[in-house]
Amino acid sequence: MDTATNSTQAHEFPAPVGGAPFPIDFAPSILFVILYALLIPVIIWRVADRRSRTIALLGTACLAIERIVTFSLRANAALKEGPRESAGLQTYFQATFGVGYITMSQDLTNLFRALLVDTTFARAASGAGDTASTRSHPSIPLVAMRSDGSAAVAPGGPGSVQGDDLENCLNMKYNAWKQFLTKGSSAWQDAAREDQPRLRKRLRHIFGLGSLVYLTAIVMNVVASIEYRHTVPSGSNSSTIQVLRGASAGIAFVLIGILTCAATYAIIALPRVPKIPSLFIVIVAHFLALVGCYRLIMAHATTTSLLSTAHGSQNTRSEKVAFWVLSAAPEWVAAALLVSINGRRTFRTGLWGDLNSNKPQPKDL
Repeated sequence: MDTATNSTQAHEFPAPVGGAPFPIDFAPSILFVILYALLIPVIIWRVADRRSRTIALLGTACLAIERIVTFSLRANAALKEGPRESAGLQTYFQATFGVGYITMSQDLTNLFRALLVDTTFARAASGAGDTASTRSHPSIPLVAMRSDGSAAVAPGGPGSVQGDDLENCLNMKYNAWKQFLTKGSSAWQDAAREDQPRLRKRLRHIFGLGSLVYLTAIVMNVVASIEYRHTVPSGSNSSTIQVLRGASAGIAFVLIGILTCAATYAIIALPRVPKIPSLFIVIVAHFLALVGCYRLIMAHATTTSLLSTAHGSQNTRSEKVAFWVLSAAPEWVAAALLVSINGRRTFRTGLWGDLNSNKPQPKDL
């Protein structure tokens, strides 16, 4: 009799990500409801303005709206025992927390895809006669204009510059560096570049394959979340859920790592690729990688009860702090960064990403 009771009480199942909503979760839940609500006007503005409207960030926009619902439900469950113990509500939490950062990672990948594909289109030369030196190194004009319209020679030129002339030349150099960072080396030399249809097709195939892998990670997490409802009362399929959780987090983490490395390589070694957008990719990817790393670490955590406060249950104070700091916070920062930029102008996406046949022109942006 005692043995049977102990066996029943001792069955383990995967600990819920973020733990059960306790009163300690109420304040941070309300905080994130407010933080995500602050993103809604920005999202509406981006969607309403044709110059920034793009489907490439649709997943992130939907996630921001969904997170308001998620954290509202979590705040409510934090104060009520009924919802707190609901297996159905926990199933929803597990699904949405597992899919959210993967969705944003895919959006970020789509932006990088558009950035790379845009560099494969032909562009006519806007200046005459490129020399070998200008192809290798961007040159900065040595002549600036005075306020009266006369020419002033920049430092290092055939003449000397003083006073306002020096300030004009320094401003000119600053603007040239700014153009280089935002548009890439080709913006400096204004050189013609040939169309690269084969490379463009290859890039789209590679990124298309990456999208399928992202989808695989999402499906794994959804299946694990659906099974979670059945494993709480009995402990059945616990190992399967842990494997699916770990595989989903591992795949997403690897894909984010590949994206980070690719964007870093583009910054260092690909003159055609704009630098600032690539750096933006790297920064956001690091926040998403933090979420993936957190999920990898806790993928195999187990508990014997949703309300357990034992170590590993994700209900201890330190584990709660880890969830909010290493999962919820980086996710919000990534979402805020993604919706704050004009994707069409920064990454040349067009309404339908890089597949838009009518590439957006600078005058329209």
